[in-house]
Amino acid sequence: MDYDIIELDEFQVMGINYELSSSLNRNIRLAQKHWRIFNNKLRINKVRLGRNWLKYAFIMDNDDGLSYYIAVPKKEYVPQDFEEKTISKSKYLLIKHQGNMNKLKNTMDDVYNKLIPQNDIIINSENFFYFERYDYKFHWNRSDSIIEIYLPII
Repeated sequence: MDYDIIELDEFQVMGINYELSSSLNRNIRLAQKHWRIFNNKLRINKVRLGRNWLKYAFIMDNDDGLSYYIAVPKKEYVPQDFEEKTISKSKYLLIKHQGNMNKLKNTMDDVYNKLIPQNDIIINSENFFYFERYDYKFHWNRSDSIIEIYLPII
């Protein structure tokens, strides 16, 4: 599996936090539902992303369990039900998932069960486990679809 170690500068996002369950299969369905709700809220609030659009999905641990924070880069106008977050400058393990969304679980299994242990990579899940970055290369379930996955590392 190909990967890069990169550093990202601090950046700001705005989004909505959704609870996840303890079931991976249920979380896949929940994530799809949350994306529909989030995209609808972007339309309702007239948040325009433009041609070079970016969206993020952060997998986080909070007091109540796992959450799924879906976000876009922070705009001047932040809708009332959106929460702002600052993502600190950090080093990341960057993996690119190519293909069908249904195979994202397989990619993540390979990352955690093979790539990380075989390369002695230390994950820093202090603020979140990882985030997915979606842009113009993302095409839902097409074979040429690409999602960038960023895991914070030490």
